[in-house]
Amino acid sequence: VTLVRLMSLILSDAETADLEAAFKQHPGLTMNLLKLTNSVSTGVKMKVTSLRHAITVLGRRQLQRWLQLVLYTSQEAGSAIPGPLMHLAATRGRFLELLAERMPKVNRDFEDNAFITGIMSLMPTLMSASMEDILQGMPLDPSIMNALLAYEGELGTMLALAQALESVDPDSCQSLTAMLHLDAEAVNTCQSQALAWAGNIGIETS
Repeated sequence: VTLVRLMSLILSDAETADLEAAFKQHPGLTMNLLKLTNSVSTGVKMKVTSLRHAITVLGRRQLQRWLQLVLYTSQEAGSAIPGPLMHLAATRGRFLELLAERMPKVNRDFEDNAFITGIMSLMPTLMSASMEDILQGMPLDPSIMNALLAYEGELGTMLALAQALESVDPDSCQSLTAMLHLDAEAVNTCQSQALAWAGNIGIETS
């Protein structure tokens, strides 16, 4: 619930002060945000010691992605290994994002929406709730909502393709690929790259 609330704040472009206040209620999450921001991968040369600085350095886009993936990490005590559900969600998100990069008239917003669609598509399994209940009050782009609720639009077709690949349904894969005006080689490349990306993810949450 905390993570969903934080994501909602980011999606609604909340003030940094509001994000700070939300994080401060959860010391463990705050500590790991500071760890992430100070990690070598961020390229930050000076030590980040405040929440406001961490949020600014990481940026809203990366902060949102981190929170989405943290949702799926293993909650078992002492476990730092991402679970299979997180791996699947990360693969879906990255796969849809890579597909989006190959679509005509692509833009950064569409790529971001594709990633969010893939990540959020497994939230009913994670939270044992309906997609309708989960999405209530979340300020998501209508294209994401339509894809998650009814497989509508390009994002909905991309999500359906991801699921067809996971269930090894070649007929559906072929028809959905054609609907997106892509070819099998492009789709296979995106899938391989998404699997590799997800396999390299390790997120500390405890």
